[in-house]
Amino acid sequence: MSDKTKTKISPHLPIYIISLLLVILTSCVLSPIYMQVGNDVVFMYTAVPIILNYAILLFETMYLALVLSGVAYSAYAINKGTEKKIPCIVYPLALVFVKHTLNLLISSIIDSYIDVTFDLPVTLMLMCADALIIAMVWIIADRKSRKHFARVKKILKASKYLNTVEFDDSLDIYPFRGFFNLRNPIIIAIFSGAIIVTVSMIIQRLYADLFVLGAPSTFFEIAEMFISYLFDILLGVAGYATSYFAASYIFLREDKNQ
Repeated sequence: MSDKTKTKISPHLPIYIISLLLVILTSCVLSPIYMQVGNDVVFMYTAVPIILNYAILLFETMYLALVLSGVAYSAYAINKGTEKKIPCIVYPLALVFVKHTLNLLISSIIDSYIDVTFDLPVTLMLMCADALIIAMVWIIADRKSRKHFARVKKILKASKYLNTVEFDDSLDIYPFRGFFNLRNPIIIAIFSGAIIVTVSMIIQRLYADLFVLGAPSTFFEIAEMFISYLFDILLGVAGYATSYFAASYIFLREDKNQ
């Protein structure tokens, strides 16, 4: 088979496949186990539910981080002219729909009922929240990528006019030169996504602590609350690290395919 007849696979497609596997793992395996363990008097007051809960949170954070790295790359690739817009938008939104639909179906199967007036609106709100985060990362990556390629075109135009070759190190986006290299448009986008996700987790926990569970009154409750917020921050860091290495992998594949 010649190279012309080969179907080109997008470099970021494996990232979405791994995201789907994480969704299936959390929704169809870990979450049902967590719900069963949480209702079992043998395990209810042990560390098992806590470990399962944070495992679910970690995998869900990784799922969203992988999706955001794919979204950031898609915005970059569209501006570069190597990707079509429609598939790049469909993949992440389809994953969001599958994730929350699976969560709703699995919980309704385990509970043997579904509250249409509550469960469906909550599921829709969660879908919209993920879609909003995806949209924000897309917008950031798109704007930064446009500026990036506008500068590249200016340099190429100037080089052609002056009959010389100029190279600006700040315009070379790969390889990734640092964990927090904010000159890289992709890193800026995924870093912004990590900040948005982390802040949203902290706000949700703060709301629950103040208006649902009540403000802590003992040293143990304060310590537990502090550890919970620390874990939220660590989850955000883990999510950013996942996005960073996923984006590095995507660009490595793109470089090899060229």
